[in-house]
Amino acid sequence: MNPSESNLEVTKKLSIYSPPQPGRFEGARPMVVIIPSTKMTDLAGNGAEYGVQNSMEDLSQEFNARGFATFRFIPREKTYSTKEGLQDVLAQYEAALQFSEVDPGQVLLLGFADGADSIARNFYTYWQVQRPLACVLLSSTVHTLHLNSMTCPYLVIHGSQDPILQSSLPYLNIESAIHHHQSRYGDVTANLCFPELGKELGEGQLAHDVIEHIVNWAEKAVTTGFRKQEPPAQNAIPRKSVA
Repeated sequence: MNPSESNLEVTKKLSIYSPPQPGRFEGARPMVVIIPSTKMTDLAGNGAEYGVQNSMEDLSQEFNARGFATFRFIPREKTYSTKEGLQDVLAQYEAALQFSEVDPGQVLLLGFADGADSIARNFYTYWQVQRPLACVLLSSTVHTLHLNSMTCPYLVIHGSQDPILQSSLPYLNIESAIHHHQSRYGDVTANLCFPELGKELGEGQLAHDVIEHIVNWAEKAVTTGFRKQEPPAQNAIPRKSVA
């Protein structure tokens, strides 16, 4: 656990900002806003219905060590699909942007399970708060229609044993969406499927290889930035305050 978090009773807090450690980035730092699964009930990423432990904390520590700030929170609603659930996560996203050492033009969204689904299904709603530089979708269940609506680079990760790949979201459909995006934007959008892993991408803890791939990809996304025809100078839609 990071020194700044060592004495925190994370289960009693709604959100936590973890500052970056010295790393490859200079000046204002990139930040990863982590959207948890609604099955996670503490800031480490644990929950009675979530089998892998400390997913958010482990990812946050690796990002911090590489020079990223992170922001994570406990969802107050049981689902993101309601108006209240979406307003809650958007308010947290806006709160994450208030830290002075963070570059708001270099904010990445990372979602677990239904947190990932919320990002893809409501991409332009998040965009109105702040355009994300890139997104990471872990074990999402969204279909090609939602992936094709995302205009920033994104990384999709599943375990090969995730039931969704055997049912309503064939792997080839994800590959098709990735190819479509790469052809259109020419960015670092990618899809990874880890053998022998299930929906929660680990046994007991989030697999180390998964963490490494996520953080390495995020570094590449920040280094690459936006494509030239879409400079990140300002949002086309003014930022709105979330009630």
